[in-house]
Amino acid sequence: MKTVTRRLSTLGKLSLFAGLLVSGQQALAQDTAAGTDISNQAFVNFSVNSIPQTQVDSNAVVFEVDRRVDFVVALEGAGLVPTTPGETDLFLPFTITNESNDTIGFNLSERTLANGETVRGTTATGQPMANVSIEAADTFIGGTGNDTPVRNAGNANIVSLPPGETIRVYIWADAPASLPDGSVPALELAATAAIGGTALLDDSGNADDPTLVQNVFVNPPVGNNAVLVNQDGFDVAGAAIGAVKASTVLSDPVTPAGPGNNPK
Repeated sequence: MKTVTRRLSTLGKLSLFAGLLVSGQQALAQDTAAGTDISNQAFVNFSVNSIPQTQVDSNAVVFEVDRRVDFVVALEGAGLVPTTPGETDLFLPFTITNESNDTIGFNLSERTLANGETVRGTTATGQPMANVSIEAADTFIGGTGNDTPVRNAGNANIVSLPPGETIRVYIWADAPASLPDGSVPALELAATAAIGGTALLDDSGNADDPTLVQNVFVNPPVGNNAVLVNQDGFDVAGAAIGAVKASTVLSDPVTPAGPGNNPK
């Protein structure tokens, strides 16, 4: 009985060590590419009454690394974009960085901020801009190709962005001639993580399946999707023009005064 007790105690400690080893390997898998197969197996060495026993091998457990969905939507400009009423081909610059462990894309959308919402520490005034559209760059910053978005190039979404890469996104717009001086029309960019144009769904409520690549969101889901937003706006400076009409009485020394010939 004493020997059994000692043996169980040793096995219990070794089992705990094996469990910690597996946990540590799973933690290391956080930065491993999604879909990578990882195999775990425990090996137990023990002695009975100081006599070494044959190593006991556990079964191997294989699981696929899940997709950690993590990204950042940031402002690229230094402040509100100055503009004048009637100006065209304006843009608000953003960047999106993929901090996930997988290549993912992004579905992009925009909305006009309502009067009273905050943008860059300033209050938006709610006026809509004209001809608003979203354009993403052809490639990530530092990649081969044009990493500065061009208006009407047709890149309304980001097809794929590798892990660790950053891409530029512009919201293009024209300023209506009716914008009042001092107004702050503003727009919001929303990026939804997607693969093949299909938004990624949150798997946190699903049972873990070691044979599937499941989605783990770093930020809380929005409607079961991974969505992040950021806002930027325009600072409108209109021309201050005033008109004053004045009249001056003139005397015509050539034309004699008389009926119908009053001085002007």
